[in-house]
Amino acid sequence: MTAAGVGKSLLDHFYSNLPEEDWLTGVDFYQDGSITEVSNAHGLVSAKIIDRDVVYDVRLKILPAQKCIQWIECTCKKNRAYNRYCEHIAGLMIALDRDYNEIVSVLDSNM
Repeated sequence: MTAAGVGKSLLDHFYSNLPEEDWLTGVDFYQDGSITEVSNAHGLVSAKIIDRDVVYDVRLKILPAQKCIQWIECTCKKNRAYNRYCEHIAGLMIALDRDYNEIVSVLDSNM
């Protein structure tokens, strides 16, 4: 299994679970550099997403032994109040796939 295959599978999952508008906004966040401070501390991945004048925190927990994402969250209302993936999560997942593949390369593509 290649890292590229893992990334594609992850992006497919998030793409298929988001409204098109949210996915495209996530692409915009990635392309315009709105995803900052990406870090990984023992599988706890975090980033800040700048959305207009508001900064949202997105975090996800990777369980390396199980090769899966345990949870993912954003501080925006869409994720907190409605428990839905949001454009900020989409932006982070795109950034991880494109620029931080070493973080997600441990994941099982069949998760």
